[in-house]
Amino acid sequence: MAYLHGLRAAAVDALIFILRIVLSGIDAGLVALLGARSFADEESGSTSVTTSVTNKKKKTTTTTTTKKKRGSKTRTRVVIVGASFAGLSVRRELIRNYRRYKKVADDDDDDDDDDYDNGGMEVTLIDRNDYFEYTPGILRCFVEPDHHDLLVVPLSHLDGVGSRFLLGGGSGRQKHGGVGAAAPAGTAIRTKVCIGEAVSVIDDDAAEPSHGPQGRVCLRDGRNVPYDYLVVSTGSSYPGIIRPGPSERHMDGRRVAWEKEASKLRNALVGADYCSSPGSGTVVVVGAGPVGVELAAEIASSSSSSSSSSSSLSFSSMMYRMFPFLHQRRHQNHNRDRDASSRRWRIVLIDASTRALPGMRPDTVRYAMRWLRDAGVEIMLGSPLVDITETSVTFENGTVIKADVVYRCFGSRPNSAFLFSSVSGDGDGDGIGTSTGRLASSPSSSSSSFPIMGPGGSILVDDHLRVLGRSGGGDSDGKINSCNRIYSAGDVCYHPSSNEWKLGHTAEVNAHLVAENILIDIHANRPDGNDATSEKGEGGRGVVNEKILQTGKGVVVGKCSSSTSLSLLTYPAGVVGASHTPKIYILSLGKHDASLGFNNLVWNGAIPAVLKWFIEWTKVAAASDRPVGVYIWVLGDAVSNFLGRTLLHKSAVVRDDDPKKEN
Repeated sequence: MAYLHGLRAAAVDALIFILRIVLSGIDAGLVALLGARSFADEESGSTSVTTSVTNKKKKTTTTTTTKKKRGSKTRTRVVIVGASFAGLSVRRELIRNYRRYKKVADDDDDDDDDDYDNGGMEVTLIDRNDYFEYTPGILRCFVEPDHHDLLVVPLSHLDGVGSRFLLGGGSGRQKHGGVGAAAPAGTAIRTKVCIGEAVSVIDDDAAEPSHGPQGRVCLRDGRNVPYDYLVVSTGSSYPGIIRPGPSERHMDGRRVAWEKEASKLRNALVGADYCSSPGSGTVVVVGAGPVGVELAAEIASSSSSSSSSSSSLSFSSMMYRMFPFLHQRRHQNHNRDRDASSRRWRIVLIDASTRALPGMRPDTVRYAMRWLRDAGVEIMLGSPLVDITETSVTFENGTVIKADVVYRCFGSRPNSAFLFSSVSGDGDGDGIGTSTGRLASSPSSSSSSFPIMGPGGSILVDDHLRVLGRSGGGDSDGKINSCNRIYSAGDVCYHPSSNEWKLGHTAEVNAHLVAENILIDIHANRPDGNDATSEKGEGGRGVVNEKILQTGKGVVVGKCSSSTSLSLLTYPAGVVGASHTPKIYILSLGKHDASLGFNNLVWNGAIPAVLKWFIEWTKVAAASDRPVGVYIWVLGDAVSNFLGRTLLHKSAVVRDDDPKKEN
């Protein structure tokens, strides 16, 4: 049996190795092809470049311009706060699809002497960290800190050939630091990246984009970033190291933090062989959701080899470092088939609920629990705790478990504080509270709108994923309005009628709809006076039915009435073509095992583990604007949406009372 486990691990590693070579080769070929095309475009003079570099102290702009269309206006500014799954997807979809909408606008313009041109679009991405991190794969860094290098994308890389691929050709250079941009004039798009922490938003929703910026995002260092459309995609926070902390704003600091965390765990497991004191070699994981189960599996997969290894560089240890699949085969042989009583280390998974992995299919739960027990993990469900410290947990009955390390795998919260200056009402429960956050041009503005807080501090959105707010001081008597040009996507938002799991997949579905609606609205707000919305409340906002707060169902508001006959898309049907998004997840059980769920379908074993790696590699590639990643997920999203509404359709998706906000 041990031989079979080792053989499967080696086969998974070999398949991943082959896939990595194939994907890297395809990517290199596409990059070379795009680079050659860009060079040819420059030589023929068919494109021009607009580059803007901004930092805290100064701003310099150098522009080379070719023929400009008559009737052009200032660029429409789209600001995205948060370089999360949702934020990067909104940016990518805006850039990819802008030309399609502009072509429709040009075709609709009957006046050949004055071609329609709204001046183009400027997309600014703001984040407090200077990198994107692929959170679904981050738990492996507890046992393999070097894995972090494969999960991050410096935001300074969102330029070059990859971005030129999205922009449709051309060239440009981005300087490291504040803000960089490069865009060929033929696409009328300029992109920026701004490193800074958003602390507030000042907005006048009554203004029109053609009359100047709608508002501005205020950063902690004093800079202001003006916008016409704002997307809030700041994600969620999590206890411990799973999400970057204040000292990990740069990639170097984040890498150091992971090395320290992995060293702490490694010392705990190795110490089990040298110390017999209570708690020695004990690791406690609190929370049996996806994060807790995956973390326990990662530790169990590596613990045997860690506890039996020496700090000296023996021949065998060097071989294991050079060939990781040998390392995995060794710990599989030791770990799977020996009696649990012979292990010096102890891994305990605890949850107050009687059911692990809430919301996942029963086949996945059974498979994961059996895998953990076979790996020697103690599972204690239905065990409420009254106290959790860094080195112990205390149960309601007074039992205390001492440990070297205690991990809290619960407590995710939306990063919405910069919109809500304080919280009142039932914001932490299932109800919807109020806030004193303000979106206004000035404290005395009659068009002030107070964003409404959803469960857990999330941002309440309407069916178009526009932020909902109250007028008239933000109290319960104020009218509920949609902030026409402020959207939210990902973990930070709450859409009552879907109430879906907060996953990387659903965040990107949110992002697709937000990007489409912004482009529709930009198209509809033409300089001929036509406006994007036919139905308006005070200050130009679409009016939202008060029942949204009581029934949890959104209402269609603010449909376009311009000559394009386009209306804003509703979520989620506007993206997936169904009343719900496909429920897709892959639960990792170490490096070589996993459980895949797609609506009612469950697939357990080694192949889902390979698929998990494939998704990780291609998602990171897409985040860095690499052509192979973008192309694969354009196709992948279309296929998953098609399967979700046809072959793998689920007529009724069970909504969890407390959906886990985990990637």
